[in-house]
Parts: sequence; structure tokens; C-alpha cells
Amino acid sequence: MDVAQLDGEINQLKKLREHYESQLKIVGLDLTDLDDDTQILLNEYVDLQQCTNLYDLRLSNLKSFYYEKKREHIEYDTFVKRLENEIEKQESDLEKNQSECALLEKFIEATNRRLVSESAMEREKLQVESNMKTLNEKLKNINIPEEFDIDELIRKVKALADSNHK
Repeated sequence: MDVAQLDGEINQLKKLREHYESQLKIVGLDLTDLDDDTQILLNEYVDLQQCTNLYDLRLSNLKSFYYEKKREHIEYDTFVKRLENEIEKQESDLEKNQSECALLEKFIEATNRRLVSESAMEREKLQVESNMKTLNEKLKNINIPEEFDIDELIRKVKALADSNHK
């Protein structure tokens, strides 16, 4: 708003005040004649009108205003509860995800400890192949008789073990 517009509004308000004062004088009321308590009540009435935008403070209007504010309050409380529930759900999901993440991190650490490097794996493979080759050569050098009875050998070993225990 510019200054000219504000000056116009101020002049209109002054004219309106003069009109209302003249109307009150016609009825026989002068605002300067009112006692302090009445002035205070009148000021509170004006403040209340400004806060509520209610210019007719009849009981029906006050009830409508009250119910409207009550409805807004209930809607606000419902909205707050919904947000609180959503926050709790999000926090619960966050805790669940964090515990899952910690579990996965432990798994990765355990897996990394178990992992063998490629060079170590190659050395192990060569070691096993060398052992297999040595064992195969020893197996070829063993002379097993044609009529070898493994069951008879087991009975003899058991008998020997029984005689040693007695």
C-alpha cells in the first residue's frame, strides 16, 4: 500500500468514527461520559471482534464460532496423532533397517575373514595336487595280495584291541 491509499483509509475511518459518535449522541450516549469499567469492557469487546472476526456476538454466532474452533482443534489433534504414528513407524523401520545393516556388516566381516586370496588358493590347490600325486605313487607301490579279506583284518584288529583292554 502506498501513502496516499493509507491516508484515504485513515480519513474514511475518521469519518466513520464521527458518524458513529453522532449516532450515539442522538441516542443520548457520549463515549467520554462512560466510566472506566465500561470503557475497558468496550475495548475488550473490540479486541474480541478483531481476534475472532465476529462482529455480531450473539449467542448463536458464538456457538458457531466455538464449534468451528473445536472442529479445527480436533482436526489438528487428529493430524498430529497421524504424524506421530507415522514418525513412530518410520523410527521403527529405521531401527529395523539399522539392525539389518549391522547384521549384514557382521556377515561381510566374517566372510572377508574367511576369504582366501587367489594366490593362497592356488598354493593350496598345488599342495593338494602334490599330496594326491604322492599318495597315488605310494598306492601303486603297495603290493596288496589278491586274496586280501578286509573283514578278516577288522576281526583281528578288534580281537587284538579286546585282548589289550583285558
